[in-house]
Parts: sequence; C-alpha cells; structure tokens
Amino acid sequence: MKKIISFGKKLYEFISQEPVLLCIVFGVILFLFGHVISGDSLLWGWNTPAHIVPVTEMVEYISSGTLSGYTLSWSGGVPLFVLYPPLVHALIALLFVVSPLGSLEFFFSFVIFLSLPLYVISLWYSTKTFFDKGVGKMAILFSLMYVLFPGKLYVLGIGATGTFFMGFFNAVWGISFALLALAFLKKLYDVSEKKEKIRYSIFFSFFVALTFLTHTLSFIGLLFFIVLFSLFHAEIRSFLYSLGGGIGAFLLTSFFAVPFFSNLWLSSGRALRFDLFGGSPFFYTFPFDFSFLRDFSDTSFNLWGAVFLLFFLIGAYLSVKEKKYDGVFFWIIGALIFGTTYGITMFPSLSIHYYRMMPFLLSFALMVASYGVVILWRRSGGYVRGGIGLLVIALFSSLLFFSFDVGSGENTFSSQGLFSTYESSYSPQKESYVYYEETEKVLSFLGTLPVQRFFSESSSVSNAGTPHYLMSLSPLLYDQPSVFGLFVESSSQTPFLVPSLEGMMGSRVEWGDDRLSEKITSFLEQSLETHLKRVGMFGVSHLITREGSFADRLNESDMVKSEFSNQYYSVFSLKEYAPLVYELGYKPGVYMNLDGTLPFRDIAMALFEGEESFDVPLVEWKGEGTDLIPYQDAFSFLVVSGGELPKYREVLESMSLPLIILNPEGRIEHHQRYYIYDFEPLSYSRVYPSVPSASFAWKQLQDTTRSLLLEEEVLDVIVTTMEDESILIKGKGPVVINAGYSPYWTVTSPCEGLVECSVWHLSPSQMLVFADGDVALTYRSSHGWWGIVSLLVFLLSLGGLWYVRK
Repeated sequence: MKKIISFGKKLYEFISQEPVLLCIVFGVILFLFGHVISGDSLLWGWNTPAHIVPVTEMVEYISSGTLSGYTLSWSGGVPLFVLYPPLVHALIALLFVVSPLGSLEFFFSFVIFLSLPLYVISLWYSTKTFFDKGVGKMAILFSLMYVLFPGKLYVLGIGATGTFFMGFFNAVWGISFALLALAFLKKLYDVSEKKEKIRYSIFFSFFVALTFLTHTLSFIGLLFFIVLFSLFHAEIRSFLYSLGGGIGAFLLTSFFAVPFFSNLWLSSGRALRFDLFGGSPFFYTFPFDFSFLRDFSDTSFNLWGAVFLLFFLIGAYLSVKEKKYDGVFFWIIGALIFGTTYGITMFPSLSIHYYRMMPFLLSFALMVASYGVVILWRRSGGYVRGGIGLLVIALFSSLLFFSFDVGSGENTFSSQGLFSTYESSYSPQKESYVYYEETEKVLSFLGTLPVQRFFSESSSVSNAGTPHYLMSLSPLLYDQPSVFGLFVESSSQTPFLVPSLEGMMGSRVEWGDDRLSEKITSFLEQSLETHLKRVGMFGVSHLITREGSFADRLNESDMVKSEFSNQYYSVFSLKEYAPLVYELGYKPGVYMNLDGTLPFRDIAMALFEGEESFDVPLVEWKGEGTDLIPYQDAFSFLVVSGGELPKYREVLESMSLPLIILNPEGRIEHHQRYYIYDFEPLSYSRVYPSVPSASFAWKQLQDTTRSLLLEEEVLDVIVTTMEDESILIKGKGPVVINAGYSPYWTVTSPCEGLVECSVWHLSPSQMLVFADGDVALTYRSSHGWWGIVSLLVFLLSLGGLWYVRK
C-alpha cells in the first residue's frame, strides 16, 4: 500500500511539473487537431478563403524583397498589407520560401494550427506572472477551456472554432502576443533594478510590436488594457520605462506603422459600425444556459460553464482579498466597456467589432478562475482538497469526453469528445458547405466570362462560406477581380461601394464605412437604376445574387442581363460599365482645403449622394494655393473650404476659375463666385439631413458643380499595360484609372509641369492623370529607407531577445 501511495505521489509530482503539463495539453491539441497540418488541402473555414490570395501574394512580395504591394483584385484596388497587419501572412510565406520541404498548403495549415499551443503558452506565462507559478500550472489546464470554447459561439473568434471553423487565426495569434506584452509590462513594474527594468521594457516593446503587426483589433484591446494597468499602478519611474518600450515598439514596426497611419485617412475601417453578437457578449464569458436572456446562448456546456463561473467568483473574491487586483480589475472594467451596450455607447465614435474583445475577457476570467482553484486547494485539507480535485477532473473530462457541437442550423458539425474524429468538426472542407456544388458551378461559369470586376451578395456562415469563398477563389483561379473581400477596410472606394450596394440590394452589407446609407435615408430610396450606374462607374461588370429579393429586382431591370442561375445563385452582367482606364471627357474641378476642416472624402460623399452628380469629377489639390495659378486651364472650377477669406484674398482673387466657397468667413471680389453656407460633412455631423440648411447646402454643391463642368476634347486612350503595380497608357487629356486611390502611385514617364506629373485623387475615389502622349504609372513600395532599416532592426531584435533574456 505504501508503495502505491508513494508511486501516486511521484506520479502527481511528475505530472504537476510545468513542462509535463504543457506537453500533456499540447498532446491533446495535437491529437484533436493534428489532422489539419496533413498538407493535403487547404483549410476552408468561414473566413479562411479570404486569407489564401493574400498569402500567395505575400510569397511574391517576400521573393522580391518587400512586404506590400498594390492589387487590383480586391475591393476596387487596394495597397496590400499597408492597412492590414502582415505578420501571419508573412510567416506562412517566409516558411514556404526558405524551406525546400512542404507545400504552401502545409505551411498555411501549420501556422494556423500553431496559434492554439501559442495561446496555451501565453496564458500560462501571463497567469504565473500576474499571480504565481502554481496558478500558472492551473492556467495550463484552463487554457483548454479557451481551445474548446463552445462551437455555437464561433463568431467570437475564440479557440479552435475561431481558428478553424471561422478562420480568425490572426486574432488567436494577436491575443497570445497581447497577453505576453501585458505579462512583461507587469514584470517591468514589479522589478526595481534599472537593468531589470530595461530588460523587461525591451520584451514589452517587442510583444507590443508583434501584436500590432498581427491583428489590429487585438492591438486596440492591448492598448486599452495597457492604459488601465498604467493608471491603476501609477508609478512614474516604471511608466517612463513602459513609455520607452512603447516608443521602441513604434520604431520596430515603423516599416508598417508609418504607411499605416499615413494612409489611415483612406481607410474605411475607421468607421466600422457598432457590432455585437446577439446583444451583449458579457453573458458569453461563462457559456452555460443563458437562453432566457439571449437567443444565441449555448446550452451544451451547462456543467463546466457553471463550475467555471463558480471558480471565477471565488478567484475574484480571493484575489481582491489578497490584493492581487490586476486580473479581476481587467475583467470588470473590460466587461463594463466592451461587454455592455451601455458601456459601448459611451464611445460612439469608436465603432469597431467589440465582440472581438471577448478573447481578452475570457483570458482574464481563466486567470482569475485558475487562482480561485489553486488558493482553495492550498487552504483546504483532506476531503475538501480531494473534492476540489475531483471537480476539476470532472470539469476537464466534460471538455474532452462529452459530446458538443460546432456550428448551427443546417451546418452543425457534431463531436463526441476525445475519441471521435474532429476532422469535420473543426476544419470543414469545401464539400461540407451547403450549396457547395452550386457554388462550384458559379466559379466554373465565371471562368468562362470576360469579367472586369464582380460583386457577390453575402451568404450566411452555414451556406457557401460567405462571399469570401467566391471573392477569393475567383481571383485566385481565374484572375478576376472582385470589389469586396478581406481588405475592404484598406480600399478608399469602400465608403462609396458599400452604400451603393446596400441601396441596390435593399439590405445591409454589414462591413465598412456606410455613413451615406446609414445617415441619409433618401440615398437608399433612390432608384435601382441609379445605384446600378454607380457600381458600373466603379467598373463592376457582373453581379452574383443569392435566391431572394435582390435577384427578383435585377430580373425586372433593363440595365442588366441574366447570364446564369442555379438552385442558389444568379449571375447578372451590367450592360454598361466604366472600363478600368478611360478618357474623362470633362475638365475636372479641383478642391483646395484652405482651413483644414473639410476632408476631401466628405466633399466627394456630398457629390456622390446626389442622383445626378455622383460622377462629377473633382480632384484634390495638396499644394500651396499659388502653385495652382499657372495650371488653371486644366480645370473647370475651384472648390475651397471656407476659412478667413481675407487671409487668402490675393490668391483667390487672382484665380480665373469659378470659385465655390464652403462656409466662408468674409467675402472677396471675384468675377464668378458661389457661397455655400452650413455645409455639414458626415465625418462629424450627426444631424444631417434633419437640419434643412445642411441638406440644402449639399444640394447647392451638387447643382453648382454640375453646372460649371466644361467639356474637354481628349484622344482615345490606348492601354499598353494594365498590371497590379504598373500601368502604361497613351492619350491626351484627363484620363481616369478606375482603381482605388493610393498616394504611392506616381507618374514615372518623362513629363513636364506639376499637373502632368501627378497622380490625382479623383472623386469619388479613383485616380486621374493628365496625359500627353505616353504615360507610365508605377506603384512604389511604401517602404522608404527608414522602412528597410526598421525591418532589419526588427529581424535583428529576434536574436537580441535571446541575449537580453538573462
């Protein structure tokens, strides 16, 4: 008997070691999900197809020594990885480029799979940092609650369902790096020696940088909790070291950060709408039966959800009593801000996907619950300690051995615990999607068409893998560009495409900057034909609809032609649409932002809203007012944003162009001037169109600009080359390049004069050049010399971390 007891103690001591616990959990993850790295095929989660094309592009970028470029295949033309973090895509591509073994499919799946053990490591390390080593050991076990989070809550992007079924693997990598950054911030505040503070500030800096390069929403959450931590601890010396770490993180990532922030004014991601999953995500931190509160509640985990909540409450009480506030403080404040509708309405201008902060709340809850279990264990004796042990064993047995579901509705994938096959549950193949065969037929049919750009109506998660499926595979297979996809927030055309599509469909697209359709009811009420003209202006040649009202509306229109239909989809072609390069036919107007109050996009939106003026050509002037005077003949009129007119009197009175002055202060003498008062842009207006004067001002601008347009005789444009990063044309006069504007496009052919040598930002969001013979447009890399240096410093710091770890 003594030998058995002795063996049991030794076995317990062996299993309770950190490396052994990590190996056990890693083994469970490998057993359950190892099949995804077989390399036989790509994963096909809800959002995964949207990452496939960017990874293939990243392979080309890395091979050519850069991390970004321009593509015409997404959202009307976007600079790839300028407004979207590149790290995970770059890691997949880099492993493929440098390794002689393994296919791109293998490394794609492998990096996605790695997100799960990485999270386990990050939760373990951050928990033992905020509490102690024993609590960290318990967090290793509790990390399985994250990995096996209820499938019916897949949209939160947590664990295996978030990684494989939803394809939110960037988010899992992001939360892992963020937790490690918070852990090193805690260490930075805990130590007193200067050398130690410097060491931990370097680690803190590096993991903040990794978070920023991995996932934007995780980075926003990390900044929120860094501020919370700093305010709560309020120790000036440590704060200065952490501030230095933040500056270091910016320097490490400047190759991405500088282009990111300098292009942010073009991003539609800055106005993503308030978005929660079935109401407040507060009720989903502890996923047991809340069906009496919310329709989306999961009831498959009543046992462990209830026990998890119990341990969390005990841990919260004990951690406060023992003055270990951080974990419960993070959770409470985070839940109040991100977990309640009331909290979010305090920040109406920060309209992001708040439910994507749920991984933070769950992680902090897991830390606190781990603390509750360990402290109960330590303070109890005999039978109570044995009971706690049995409860924990029962809890994790329910995770590994009891059945649960992934998905919902027609596309529910069932699992029977550890001894079942997880292949269909967590990595659905293409064939698993409802309407897969119909979707493949549409793809095949698209391959036979001369498609310029197409739009696919959204479909639910349980159907054909959302529009990502069509909008990713068609560019990949047939090089046919789409106007919607993963990088929609990186496209300057999105704020105009989204409301046009919404008006055309009569339903929400649920992504991107849609202030026109959200705040201006009359915009959505405009005719289908008007909206078809708008999307045609962006070069959309084909529309793919699901069964329903949108298809019925298009069938009644003379502006489209039905090309194909099956059980689920219909494909329509527009009879008239703008080509990717064409002569303008008018002298454009020019906009000069004198006082800096009215961004060009707001003026473009005001024009775009009008039924008759959405195609009024207007370009943005970024130079000094006096620089424009020699080139006035190239334009029809000048729009200026108010300001104190006497301050600009000399420049404005010397203009021969008609002047349209918005919100002027004072008056000037000019042969032809139009004053428009009470012009309220959507960027800061919350009253349009309820205030009659604001609505009238928009109408004045629309009518006036259209009446002043001058026709321009141009030669037919000949397109010599039309590639993603190089366009060669021949013509004379103003020429439109129907692609989303990016300031990194330049005219590289021999030219003379400021007007002829510039690529202009044309409303609503195209590019324009004044051609005079042969014109070569080139997209230059967003990385200057500072970018190359920053990237080298970032890579060298990987080795430097090994040196400073001691």
